[in-house]
Amino acid sequence: MNLRQIEVFHAVMEAGTVTGAAKLLNVSQPAITAMLRHTEDQLRFRLFERVRGRLEPTSEARALFAETARVFEDVRTVRRLVEDLREARAGTLNVVTIPILGAVLIPRVVASLLTARPRVKVRFQVRPRREMLDLVASRSVDLGIGFLSAAHAGLRIAPLAAGKLVCIVPRGSALAARDGVTARDLKGEAVIGYTERQGLSQVIARAFEDARVAVEPAIEVGLVANAWALVNEGVGVALVDEHSGLDALFPNVVRLPFRPEVPVGLELLTPEDKPSSILAEEFVKHLLRVAHAGVPVGTMPGPGGHAPSSPLEVAAKRPERGRAGGTAGASS
Repeated sequence: MNLRQIEVFHAVMEAGTVTGAAKLLNVSQPAITAMLRHTEDQLRFRLFERVRGRLEPTSEARALFAETARVFEDVRTVRRLVEDLREARAGTLNVVTIPILGAVLIPRVVASLLTARPRVKVRFQVRPRREMLDLVASRSVDLGIGFLSAAHAGLRIAPLAAGKLVCIVPRGSALAARDGVTARDLKGEAVIGYTERQGLSQVIARAFEDARVAVEPAIEVGLVANAWALVNEGVGVALVDEHSGLDALFPNVVRLPFRPEVPVGLELLTPEDKPSSILAEEFVKHLLRVAHAGVPVGTMPGPGGHAPSSPLEVAAKRPERGRAGGTAGASS
């Protein structure tokens, strides 16, 4: 018996009539009758006898039903899983990000996803930038989220959500009362800088060079989170990415716009030539929502005015940013 024959047999056993079985399977009565006749011919014994308008199972049918019921339940389980996967209600997603995004932003995204999809399993890793790139390129994870990522063989890097540098200063400081700061405003301040291997280091250095302002950092740190912590202690001021979102962890910090704007947007990293999963698309959808992306999911027009079919396609259709200034080995 094949699966379709088992399904028809099971429906007749449950309904007790050909009419009832046809309704259960949403097919015609003649189709059920023909399938039963064909099945009995193959088995070389009868499955049902007609008794007072109903189909009475034979003893052979009852014995067969006990075994096929288990098979049929397995088929139902597979169908439920298929439906869950289609609707991103099940499955496992492997995500990696850099330390600063792994502190607040990505945990919020994971929480949002699991609230909507409680049966989904997420494997969430935080790694230095180079390790993140390697993990994505080797297909050890489904996707990575970062910024200022250097080009790397075996992966795609696509702009995901706009962002920029912001200046963080101690609450109560003279700068905290301003509505924004420039590089020149930071001259004479105790600026917290970054080590050369930190991804933001080159971007910030270029911003000061463009403004023709020479700043000698009072302290250099390797992680953006350390800059937040030091500003919170009143040690100095720092430039950070706006997606860090550590405000709740460091209440003594005030965030100010840095002018002119210096782009530092979120990037989606995916293995090259590997199709994205429905669950990965759902994760990106939640990420865009949490990060307050400016373009609504699924509405950004693609070529010819057609809307892309998924958040990953939205990211892929945005022009890639040049990454000459990226530092593959840096942490964040």
